[in-house]
Amino acid sequence: MATTSLWHIKGDIRKLISYVENEKKTVLSSGENLGLDNVIAYDTNMAKTAERKFVTGINCLPSIAAKEMIITKLQFGKTDGRIAYHGYQSFLPCEVSPDIAHEIGIKYAKAMWGDRFQVIVSTHLDKEHIHNHFCLNSVSFIDGGKYDRSKAEYIRMRKVSDGLCREYGLSVIEEPRKHTPRQIYCAEKRKESTLYNIIRADIDEAIGASITDKQFFAVMKNKGYVFNFDPNRKYHTLRAPGMQHNVRLKTLGTNYTKDAIYQRILENRFPNYKLHRPMPIRRRYCQVHHPLKNKIGGIYGLYLHYCFLLGILPKGKPSRKPHAVLRAERRKVEKSLAQLYLIRENKIASVDDLNAFVYSHTTALIELESQRTKIINKLRRAIDPDVIADLKNHRALLTDKMKPIRIDINTAKTIISRIDEIHSSIARAHEHNERMRLLETQTITKGQREHGR
Repeated sequence: MATTSLWHIKGDIRKLISYVENEKKTVLSSGENLGLDNVIAYDTNMAKTAERKFVTGINCLPSIAAKEMIITKLQFGKTDGRIAYHGYQSFLPCEVSPDIAHEIGIKYAKAMWGDRFQVIVSTHLDKEHIHNHFCLNSVSFIDGGKYDRSKAEYIRMRKVSDGLCREYGLSVIEEPRKHTPRQIYCAEKRKESTLYNIIRADIDEAIGASITDKQFFAVMKNKGYVFNFDPNRKYHTLRAPGMQHNVRLKTLGTNYTKDAIYQRILENRFPNYKLHRPMPIRRRYCQVHHPLKNKIGGIYGLYLHYCFLLGILPKGKPSRKPHAVLRAERRKVEKSLAQLYLIRENKIASVDDLNAFVYSHTTALIELESQRTKIINKLRRAIDPDVIADLKNHRALLTDKMKPIRIDINTAKTIISRIDEIHSSIARAHEHNERMRLLETQTITKGQREHGR
């Protein structure tokens, strides 16, 4: 299975080429064990030298690729804007050898861009999963036209990659996962309350309280949601209360499309009851008490009355969820509280303290990342299952240590980015107070003059 992506680069093309051709990522030392089935065949290949660098140029030489690409840009007078495209083709761990991965990458690049563009293909071995990198010149050396990474081109990238994977007997993603915005994906991974989670919870609650679609839409309308099921539209959308943009139902997951919602409502109408044997009828006689005789009074009855009014009783009664707008505001408050806790716990008093905090934590994070990279490299060469298990546990431990450090760094950077905004807000508040004070002074002076007359 191979996943692909491609994005544009602005700036200096030489930086991109130096990253793609990084020797620490593309050189395989002799005898290095990758834990693959064909390692022995790879090691016994007589064509291998002491070191092998997996870098290939298409329509250019890797050693002078930057100069050739710049010459092409100067030749057609297109040296600004998007100077190059950077892409990757990533395989599953232990699914392909470096030779095969590089061979697939070369065929992939030739099929995609080999007829018009200059491309550098490199295979990186620094991760647990082997992956190819592509550096694509944005200007064609044939006609000078710029590469257009359109949606149709991106679909063609996936089809070509899947065709090569099938040709080499590799797995293929038959149903690609729906794309979720990275900001929301990271927030959900940190188990934070996001807009998508709020919408899903409201839809689940409305489905649980409905046996017809009309009831479902009535409940969602009371919550402030607006649905758009126009048959002329390609996607069905909804708008959450207080939001300006619509959200596609398909981005919420497979259980929240229009057909899935209707199916879940239909299941509420016909629940699956378990069949039981009929129980024999047993007649019991009991004395009926009038409800007024069991009425609770006095201080205890008054106490129960107030418990009911406050929602404490009856026990187990689900509390009503706040409105979606209030929940969105609560997320903002939680972020502000996290910033306040960071300032208080680390005794930060100035911007210099914040910068020092970011620097120290970034240094610690780089050290942990270096340790984890070493563990990953050892894991890639390990064979013993016990050693592999220990290395994975160590890697997970380092990852758990890195998570709170990353959160603290991002929180501190958010505070730094908000400092100018806070200063401007304080300045506006001072200006408003000064205007109000002057207006009040003028009003008092005018009143004194009229009183003197």
